[in-house]
Amino acid sequence: MQGLKINVERTGFPIELGGHKFFFDCSTEHIEEYEEKFAAVGPKLEKLEQGDDTIEDYKKALTIGYDAMLGEGTFEKLYDSVPDVVAWINAFYTLAEGIAEKVSEVQKEQSSKSDELKKQYLKKKKKKSKR
Repeated sequence: MQGLKINVERTGFPIELGGHKFFFDCSTEHIEEYEEKFAAVGPKLEKLEQGDDTIEDYKKALTIGYDAMLGEGTFEKLYDSVPDVVAWINAFYTLAEGIAEKVSEVQKEQSSKSDELKKQYLKKKKKKSKR
C-alpha cells in the first residue's frame, strides 16, 4: 500500500533589499508578531526625528523594525553593507508600505485558494454520497 504524501509550503514572498535576499513570512503567527512590533517602532522613529537623538538611537529603533520584518540580525547585516542611517530610515518606510501591499495580495490569494479547494472537496463529497 502506498502512503499519503502532502507537500506544505511556507506562505510568504521573497524580498531583495540592498543586495540581500530575504523571505517575508505571511503565516498568521508571524503577521501578528510583525504588526505588534511594527506598531511599536513607527512612533519611536517619529519621536527620534523630533529630538536630539544619536545615531545609536536610530540604529536601535531600526534594528527592532527590520528584525521584526525580516528576521533577527537583519538590520545589522544591512547596515554593515550600507552604513547610512538616513538611507535605512527611508528604505524602512518604503519596505513597510510594500510589505503591507504584498501581504494583502497574498491573503486574498490564499483565501481564494482555500475557497476553491473547499468547493472541490464538497463537490467530490456530494458525488460520493449520491452513490
